[in-house]
Amino acid sequence: MLDRVLASKGLLDDAAPLSLVGRDIDQLGVMLAVPALVSGGVLDIAREVYGSLGPAFYGLRTTMFTWLLMALLLITRAEGLKEHAPGALGQLLRPRSRA
Repeated sequence: MLDRVLASKGLLDDAAPLSLVGRDIDQLGVMLAVPALVSGGVLDIAREVYGSLGPAFYGLRTTMFTWLLMALLLITRAEGLKEHAPGALGQLLRPRSRA
């Protein structure tokens, strides 16, 4: 909740993603690719190319992470997200607010 307040006041560039919580999370295996992508520098390169999206709850890191996971899940367009269960994708894609 605090992250959203800070973002609304322009004091946060990107909410920190927290670990996944839950059981039987569909398609969790795509998360195995994340360490390789991060160590490969994909987020650093995105920062060099795009800079910052400015103060926001969903910043550049979260946006890039979402696009990467969409690619790994073979979701080729944003419209393709509606073919997947929102709750299941939410467990994979969204940063969790700290309460």
